[in-house]
Amino acid sequence: MIEPEQNRDLEALDADYLGLFTVYLAALQKRLPNYKIIVTETRRSKERQEFLKAKGASKTMHSNHLLGRAIDIALLNTVTGQIDWSDLAYKAAYTLCDPRRYGLVSGGQLWDWDWPHLELMDIDAKYPALIGTAEDIWLT
Repeated sequence: MIEPEQNRDLEALDADYLGLFTVYLAALQKRLPNYKIIVTETRRSKERQEFLKAKGASKTMHSNHLLGRAIDIALLNTVTGQIDWSDLAYKAAYTLCDPRRYGLVSGGQLWDWDWPHLELMDIDAKYPALIGTAEDIWLT
């Protein structure tokens, strides 16, 4: 099976939530000066989701990527020039800039795996909304 194209365009996200992702990515980038935050995937086609599930890279056909409500990111270390995919790197990044404060949650925080994955937080579920103010976001 040929791998369906990966979408990295933030504009492909659900327009109602694009702002949450954009603000969070800017805040995360500000707190990680030795890293470049790279968006590796946004909205997925059904064909791409089927492909990823078949190869074991996804466990579901009900991904929030299909709705444009999830992204995957990579942490490029600008000192070494290498992407750091380690859970430890993502845990450290999310400690410095917790996505839950922005209405998002990582796969690692939800399931203890898939740390590069970020999706909308279910306000009624396990994590309460802890969305920061504009002052928290831009001035800290």
